[in-house]
Amino acid sequence: MAKVPSSVIAAGGLVGGYGVARWTKKRPLGGAVLAVAGPRPRSSGGSGRAGRPRAR
Repeated sequence: MAKVPSSVIAAGGLVGGYGVARWTKKRPLGGAVLAVAGPRPRSSGGSGRAGRPRAR
């Protein structure tokens, strides 16, 4: 899988969310588009967790 810079994904989410919200006149729908393009957790190998224990 090709690595895409996070700035490109963020810009696409902003522009796409704005466009959807403006076209549909429904702001929550634009927010959903922005959320889909939001930050992705980085995988640390096997578990996908950062490796630190959870706070209790």
